[in-house]
Amino acid sequence: MNSLLATVHPYIVQYGYGALFGVLFAESFGLPLPGETFLVAASFLAVQGQLNIWLVGLTAWAAAVLGDNVGYAIGRFGGRKLVARHGARVGISAERLNKTERFFAHYGPEVVSVQPPHLF
Repeated sequence: MNSLLATVHPYIVQYGYGALFGVLFAESFGLPLPGETFLVAASFLAVQGQLNIWLVGLTAWAAAVLGDNVGYAIGRFGGRKLVARHGARVGISAERLNKTERFFAHYGPEVVSVQPPHLF
């Protein structure tokens, strides 16, 4: 078991579906958390019979959908004003915000809609 998986494993064992939901939810709205690692750890525990694989899947789905909607709502209703006011707390200066907006104004459609190359 790799070290990151070994680190998150006790949280899944102790807090179960709640830990999985919390981490995946927060990661889905933008916090840099190891959501996939939590999901893999929960899946391993399900294979061992300690968790129910259907509840792991349902929990992961619900956390991802709800977290994504919270992220959307933050952007939709807070938007630039929120980032301008509190962005410095997470390293987003006004200059960085302006530079990012210029980048997406110029390259946005291509960045969002580019299809990855076919691997097979």
